[in-house]
Amino acid sequence: MCCCGVSSCRCERRISHTVAALVVLLSVLFLSLSASVSVAVSSDPLVDEKSGVIIDWRRGAIVATGGAAADHRMPSADVARPGAERRAQASARTRLGEALRALPLGGGRRLDEAAVERALGRARATNVDYQSNGGALVRMEIGFGDWANGSQVPSPSGAGGGGGAAGEGKSVATIALLLSEGRLAAAPLLVVGGREVTIEGARYSTVAALPAGGRPLTVRADKEGRLLPEKGASLPEFAGRQVVIYVRKILR
Repeated sequence: MCCCGVSSCRCERRISHTVAALVVLLSVLFLSLSASVSVAVSSDPLVDEKSGVIIDWRRGAIVATGGAAADHRMPSADVARPGAERRAQASARTRLGEALRALPLGGGRRLDEAAVERALGRARATNVDYQSNGGALVRMEIGFGDWANGSQVPSPSGAGGGGGAAGEGKSVATIALLLSEGRLAAAPLLVVGGREVTIEGARYSTVAALPAGGRPLTVRADKEGRLLPEKGASLPEFAGRQVVIYVRKILR
């Protein structure tokens, strides 16, 4: 007999069934959350969702949610939550890593492993949902340019990317580019004076959102996906400035 008054075998089976039910419940909650997010982003051409990861080209951010059930060996839900949160974060980081390795930078380029690790090291938990049974759901985010080595990429306040604190509480000067048609790229190449300049942490928007009276720099994409400014264009200094690319037609 065990402490609950039944045979140890029956008690173990009861505990196993309870744990299994909790795991199923947490999985259902996670799938429901993912499904609701998918419906919300499906209508936005600048927000992609695949395998539970969202790439928000408007904000220049990659978002993933990870879930973990409570460790049934813990004496209470409160004690179980920290471990569940760590496991949920690890799950979200795994998803983010997969997304980073497949992320198109432009011109057929991909991030190398060192850049992926730098970005993962800067991943931020933007929301934690603790379950009553001790489980946890964690939403984590990485900004475009978080993979950059050295100086952080500036980001507008609330954009949630580009090195985190770089844009918090500060007004970041923005450069607007107008692209007639092209593919979305997280770090596109701009040809300036015959040399290639990488635009780290680019954001995208539709032409319809271009502010009235705005005078963006017109660019076109060449066969390699590089951005070429119109002839005679005076190019601004890109260092320390945020770049927003307004696109008429997105190629897939």
